[in-house]
Amino acid sequence: ALLHLAIEPRVAARSGLFRLAVDRSFTLKGHGTAVTGMVLSGAVTVGDEIVITPVGLRARVRSIHAQNAAVERAEAGQRAALVLAGSGISKDSVHRGALAADVSLHAPVLRLDADLRVLAGEPKPIGSWFPVHVHHGASDTPGRVVPLTADTLQPGQTGLAQIILERPIAACVGDRFVVRDTSSTRTIGGGRVLDVRAPERRRRTPERLATLTAMAEADAATAMARLLAGPMPWLNVSEFLRDRALPASAGQALGAQTDAVLVDTADGRIAVDQARWQTLQVTIAAHLDATHRERPDLPGLPRERLRALSPWRLPVSVFNAILERLAREGVVAVDRSWVRRPDHRVQFSDEEERLWRHILPRLISEPYKPPRVRDIAKTMDIDEALVRRLAKMAMRRGDVEEIAQDHFFTRAAVEQMADSVRACAAASGTGDFSAADFRDRLDNGRKVAIQILEFFDRHGLTLRRKDMRRINAHRAELFRAHHDAATSAVPDDVASRIGGVPLPVGRPDFKSGWGRQTASGGFDSHPPPPPHLRKTP
Repeated sequence: ALLHLAIEPRVAARSGLFRLAVDRSFTLKGHGTAVTGMVLSGAVTVGDEIVITPVGLRARVRSIHAQNAAVERAEAGQRAALVLAGSGISKDSVHRGALAADVSLHAPVLRLDADLRVLAGEPKPIGSWFPVHVHHGASDTPGRVVPLTADTLQPGQTGLAQIILERPIAACVGDRFVVRDTSSTRTIGGGRVLDVRAPERRRRTPERLATLTAMAEADAATAMARLLAGPMPWLNVSEFLRDRALPASAGQALGAQTDAVLVDTADGRIAVDQARWQTLQVTIAAHLDATHRERPDLPGLPRERLRALSPWRLPVSVFNAILERLAREGVVAVDRSWVRRPDHRVQFSDEEERLWRHILPRLISEPYKPPRVRDIAKTMDIDEALVRRLAKMAMRRGDVEEIAQDHFFTRAAVEQMADSVRACAAASGTGDFSAADFRDRLDNGRKVAIQILEFFDRHGLTLRRKDMRRINAHRAELFRAHHDAATSAVPDDVASRIGGVPLPVGRPDFKSGWGRQTASGGFDSHPPPPPHLRKTP
């Protein structure tokens, strides 16, 4: 049997990421620290950067010995000795039971779900929190067993179980392990790791057990297909590959094998089942179409509202990435924090358009001190409520921004004021500037200058610290003028305006004061960058 295993090809293991189970560590005179062990997966060559996990020490491979000879490369199935160099690397810092691995595989685990078989000769069943010693690779770690499919695992029975360890180990999906009693005199059973991201709560729900059953598939493509058809509507492919010690390059091939839709997000690449992708796409389109029919005066739906209406409660980063994908495919258009159908525009009636074209020059004539709604209404002898409604509609279309209550500035003026803010920061030397600095540069009143700065605070262009402000580096390009009509989601006559429509989330209630507080310094609550500044995955 051993001879048969020795000559059997190990293509799958060799195609994975490098892992070596360290069973010895010593100093090799004249060379440095050496570690020996079995190469579990992948391959390593002289000069490679690796990590010693779970301690997290980085090292470089200076030389390799395999089969009693110096070699340039060692691969899965071989015993090898690696001579390592690196800060903190010594025979005392690298212990038996550690793994020398590809740097992407440093993810120590204290809790794992597994398929556990109890030996038939075990004298009593395994109940919850049963103490054991877990032998994985060359490590020996105390832990406890919690059966998942029943209250106990009987002798001779195989079932799902969660193992909680007293100290972290480096494990991957598919790894074999053995459990022994606390005195290490009796072997109790053994099994295979199914999940290294085991949850602490809700570990026995039908959805969780169905997920583990899918993960029990040895073939990665089959496991991925079953997971995509399971309770979760999407799968983080980057985590799936890492947990199985597979390279990131394998993701595209797995996507093709499973016919999944792959989407790159801020947290890694995700996969969505083709049928669910179609359902999500149809649902989003239906909600947008309904909104456009019922409220043609609105630019669309806010992102968060649309996320709440989607068939599944998707994380923000995942939902935003899906919207970007749908936008590239022409299903939706994204204007800052609004989502709409590509052909939708906020519509003015002919009379509203005529009246607005008489109002707009009054805002343009004094770009930094435009008249308020009541002043415009009084001057033109028209109803104040009508002027306010037209200004709100124009704001949704992207013509103007409401800096303070009933105080609307043209989009071009906002862009110029944003340039003035950036100029104030650049001129200060330290990057900090005061409201007085901005007021003097704008040649405006202090009250209006502060209202303008509070507007930029809310949108994240500026960050306030006591009486000083500075530019938020993550949003420095916000409200910068551009002239790329291809990336604009507004009509051609305002295509040069950045971002299209205003931010629907976080706009203050000027009467109550809600929302007027300065951003606390975090960036999660800020609106996304305009389309022409986003990085395409």
